[in-house]
Amino acid sequence: MPYLFFTLAISIVVAVFAVQNAADVTVGFLMWTYQTSLVVVILGAALLGATAMGFFTLMLKAKHYLYDKSLKFEIDQLKKENAKLKEEKQMLMHSQRNDALNHPTEETKA
Repeated sequence: MPYLFFTLAISIVVAVFAVQNAADVTVGFLMWTYQTSLVVVILGAALLGATAMGFFTLMLKAKHYLYDKSLKFEIDQLKKENAKLKEEKQMLMHSQRNDALNHPTEETKA
């Protein structure tokens, strides 16, 4: 929520700055030149910057989502393995107990 307020405040500042600087300028890019208002240049640059940051943020979120998904899968696999090992432990303890009851040692016979 604080990011929304921060973004709104920055947008208002950029808009006010652009409107107060409404002179005509010539914009050149490579071989092209274009005559336009400074407002359009400022707002266009701000929009391009916001779009670039949006794509960058989206890439980071996707990367974190995929990493989180792989970790959850690994956790599930480890939980299954843990349950399997606990079951094997119980079976071994049960069989040892049965072996001890069925085959008493020399010390317990005496």
